[in-house]
Amino acid sequence: MSSDISSISSEEPPNSSRQLEESLGYRPTGTRNYLFSKYHRATRYRSILFKGAYPLHEASKYVKQFYDEYYTLGNDQEVYYMSVILDTRNVRGETEVINLIKLEPSHKISERHNNIRGTIKRMMYIFTNIYDSYIKKNQKEYSKDYRTDVTFKKFKDSKNQFLEDKKWIKDEFKFRDSDDEQVVNTC
Repeated sequence: MSSDISSISSEEPPNSSRQLEESLGYRPTGTRNYLFSKYHRATRYRSILFKGAYPLHEASKYVKQFYDEYYTLGNDQEVYYMSVILDTRNVRGETEVINLIKLEPSHKISERHNNIRGTIKRMMYIFTNIYDSYIKKNQKEYSKDYRTDVTFKKFKDSKNQFLEDKKWIKDEFKFRDSDDEQVVNTC
């Protein structure tokens, strides 16, 4: 993956839509769908998790389940992915997909735990900042068009549920942002 957020705090919002687009490696729009899947290396079979691809406000509800399934059911053959589906604008009419999160296979639960911890910052950055890019500073309306069939209240409720899941994920996998750390005076 060519995008790099290693120098960006997971809570630090990008200054512009352009900066968000550059940090993610794609342009987030209201029509993009997100897909969770697992790929079995031996059989070369990819199975789609949670019955399909979903828009942001629905996909964010599956982040917790995605990590939980990988942690409890992962093995040394299956790679877990969270991807974004892009437009079909190429000559062949193929759909382009970018893998945003990749969880490597492992039969050791401790390795799966560490693999998850290694992706939490990016996962939270993606969802938090895309949500924030659609909400005006007054927190009462969209700042740009999302999906016409999704009311602002439904969108905001989805964001709030994601924030609750975010806390659970951080607690469950003992993840600390560098912003959460406290400096202790040793004098």
